[in-house]
Amino acid sequence: MPTLGTHGDVYVFPHYAFERTMTAIAIAYAEEGFVLAADGRIRLGDESRPNASALALTMETDDQQKIFPITFPHQSLAYAVTGTICDSLGFDLPQTVKMQVEAISKREFDDFRSCLNALGENINTAINEAKRSGTLEFPHTKKKERSQAWIITTLYFCGYFNEFPCFSRVDFFHVERDAQFEINEQSLRGPLVSGSEIVADQMYRDPRDPRFSAFVLERGQSPSLETATQFARGYIEACSSPLGLEVDALICKGIGGHLHMATITKSGFTWVIEPVPQ
Repeated sequence: MPTLGTHGDVYVFPHYAFERTMTAIAIAYAEEGFVLAADGRIRLGDESRPNASALALTMETDDQQKIFPITFPHQSLAYAVTGTICDSLGFDLPQTVKMQVEAISKREFDDFRSCLNALGENINTAINEAKRSGTLEFPHTKKKERSQAWIITTLYFCGYFNEFPCFSRVDFFHVERDAQFEINEQSLRGPLVSGSEIVADQMYRDPRDPRFSAFVLERGQSPSLETATQFARGYIEACSSPLGLEVDALICKGIGGHLHMATITKSGFTWVIEPVPQ
């Protein structure tokens, strides 16, 4: 089951949230807006590869799009996808999410959480229908924090809803049979990165590994959108680099490929680095 899993500068932020996954995601908020960046690699897990079908192996790529705009009227939003994004049995998570986003695009909501709850219910229903129809096998690769539940996928949403900045994570998970979901609001005070915790520690915590200095540059007191852009790019490139692979082969072997990145401001969604056409 495939899952989401160059040098540059990155500005160091004093505090950041971290999620350990085989997909490199960086989300940073500045006064002007959000920056959202991701790698492009999909790889089979080591436990899946020995028995993988030829079809499953063909689903591996370095050009997967993991960042998507949300085209709601009068809103400026985007999301990133991590986890089980496709299954050789036929399930396609990015397409499923896109369809459900479009399904609620004409509805009006009082706040962003209400919007995410409606979207989460629709996606969760689609995931359970895929499981019952045999087009999706629930994964057992990553457990939900402080829980016996297994993560199916995590979606990160950020941007502006009714011109207010918003940043939330939606986890889809299973314990025994049906999938469930949970919405968690994220802090705007510091960036969030997912990928290699070892790389993050080597870059951002004292003492820092000097070998990562090509990716790291101290920030000013008030990070700009450009600062946030360099932060996001630097972390993704560090996880994707030979040095990242050297210090954390377990995670970084699943990270790499085409880095794509966007900014989300009150004015709208803008690609900084476009994804490879799918």
